[in-house]
Order: sequence, then structure tokens, then C-alpha cells
Amino acid sequence: KTMGQLLALRGLINLHLPLSETPEAYWEEPWLEDLYNKISRELDIATRIRTLNRKLDYAHQVVEVLRTELSDRHHTRLELIIIFL
Repeated sequence: KTMGQLLALRGLINLHLPLSETPEAYWEEPWLEDLYNKISRELDIATRIRTLNRKLDYAHQVVEVLRTELSDRHHTRLELIIIFL
């Protein structure tokens, strides 16, 4: 469940929110596109997105490690049950 939430959040940030590129609505008015680009640079949007993606990568790795640990414990438990039978 957590893995799915992380992937959904990453998809929202990178695919569905027009943060990393100029939205199409601004293309028709060059001054709006220029203003949008200046604001994006001023707010360091690209840097913030990269930082957020790195944090999501780390969270994904933590979830993978925990999932692997739980799986290993489950397999060990099954092996012990088989040995005792």
C-alpha cells in the first residue's frame, strides 16, 4: 500500500502537475511564459522537484528494505515449521 502511495505521489509531481515545464496556457502569450519562467527560477521549482524526487527515492528504498525483511522473516518461519513437521 505504501509503495503504491509513493508511486502515485511521484506520478502526480512529475506527470500531472505542470511544475517542471511551462503550461500550454502560457504559450499563447510570450510575456506570460516569460513571467512563469522567471517565477519558477525565483522559487527554485526545478531544484525543489529534484530534492523531492530524491526523498521519494529514499522512501522507496526504505519500503523495499522493510518489505524484503518481512518476506525473509516469513520464509524463515515457514522453513522452521516444515523442519518441525
